[in-house]
Amino acid sequence: MNWNRHSELEGKHAIFSPSQSAWLRYDEGKIYNKIVSTYSPAIGTLLHKFAEEHILYGVKLTKASRQETLLYLLKNDIPYAAIDMDYLYPNLMNYVNDAIGYKMTPEVVLWYSDNCFGTTDSICFRNRFLRVHDLKTGKSGDMEQVLSYAALFCLEYKVKPTEIESELRIYQGGEILYHRPQPEEIIDTMETIKACDKIVCRIMEREG
Repeated sequence: MNWNRHSELEGKHAIFSPSQSAWLRYDEGKIYNKIVSTYSPAIGTLLHKFAEEHILYGVKLTKASRQETLLYLLKNDIPYAAIDMDYLYPNLMNYVNDAIGYKMTPEVVLWYSDNCFGTTDSICFRNRFLRVHDLKTGKSGDMEQVLSYAALFCLEYKVKPTEIESELRIYQGGEILYHRPQPEEIIDTMETIKACDKIVCRIMEREG
């Protein structure tokens, strides 16, 4: 048998694959949701890049920028059917404009060790006030993630949580979730990070 090679498909994943066969029983609504979920990671990556560029250059978004954002996604191979601008755009606009207003820096890597580091969507530290904002383009958001960034910041830059104030935000679904953590919350997270890092190092040394 001479098999067709399909080399152009190497490294790609189908929306409908036999390895995940539940779609054989999907109706049209579930098929639509499957399309959206398939492209959600790529949409998130693109919108974070879009937001980063606008924040860096101080270009605020307006209602008129909605079409620019849609075209940006379409030009980057996101199908129209997978884009819910009513859900995505108000969220993106609020996030970008607030980050510019607070003079924040986008996409900053915070590092404690090679076992624990992460990239904030936007962050600033000014006048002993730490601000961390997180843009969510999907359906789930977790304030503990943003709290972890605050802890990583304090660990890397040797800042005592008891000597600063902070505000954490999640931008999701057109809403802004706020949290003003107590110093103890950040300290507890810092201790958890340090403890987990020690466990990883101990396990890796044992296996080596």
